[in-house]
Amino acid sequence: MRTTSGPGQKPGVRSFGEGSSRFVGAVAGVLCLLLWTTGASAQAPTFTVLHSFGATPTGGTIPLGTVTQRSNGAFYGATVTGGLFNQGTIFRMDASGVVTTVHSFSGPDGARPSESDAGAVNLVQASDGTIYGTTRLGGASNYGTVFKLDTNDQLTVLHEFNGFDGREPSALILAADGHLYGTTEFGGAGGPGFSGAAFRINPATGQFTLLHTFGTTEAAYFVSGLIQGSDLSFYGVTCQSGAGVAGTVFRMTSSGAVTVLHNFPASGPRCPGARQICEMSSPGTRACHR
Repeated sequence: MRTTSGPGQKPGVRSFGEGSSRFVGAVAGVLCLLLWTTGASAQAPTFTVLHSFGATPTGGTIPLGTVTQRSNGAFYGATVTGGLFNQGTIFRMDASGVVTTVHSFSGPDGARPSESDAGAVNLVQASDGTIYGTTRLGGASNYGTVFKLDTNDQLTVLHEFNGFDGREPSALILAADGHLYGTTEFGGAGGPGFSGAAFRINPATGQFTLLHTFGTTEAAYFVSGLIQGSDLSFYGVTCQSGAGVAGTVFRMTSSGAVTVLHNFPASGPRCPGARQICEMSSPGTRACHR
């Protein structure tokens, strides 16, 4: 499986297969398949609805973000609401398009996956097949969680945010060093109402490390998800910052040292560049198009 890229890329879509191009994505409450061929025998693209959410009382609703394909061929994704407790779900779709809810969030284990003002939370897969993700809310303080889903579809909470280590996490990325990195919209060392944070999790041990708390003169509030550059540094944007600044572009090292690369003037549009970074870190999310 590969992620779509280049001209004509559509958010929230994953491609798989060779020869013909097949794209599976979650949009507007449905899972869909887009199929077309290339070359001399190219045919017109076909669009097929694989599953409509909301058909059952305990099923998930409002799927956002991309779906992730495991080595067994099944696709995994998340819904913001629905499930047994109406706190969101993780679902699995097999090759024939049959969708099964594998986990219903209940609150203590997380709530509202794949929704964050900084970008929807997508699922990431490690080399051993374990899937990782975050929820915007839930946990002991209702400030969000980091979770893993093993190859038997059993969910374990790795971290519950308490406000002083961040609040309302955005998307995770699996970095080149094998660790998971992410940001939160709010919280940090200053408390739940602070300006956002960056963190790292060791997938092998579940150890959580608060890497950086964003400050009002450096970068503040609505911190985007991260992308990793070829220099192995992490890049992101903020929507607000110090006096006279509408947002920043920043670089962060794996140890949490942050450098502001550019300040956008307050006279310009709010959050300039945030949509592009958001799409790169959290493709297909509603928050990227505010």
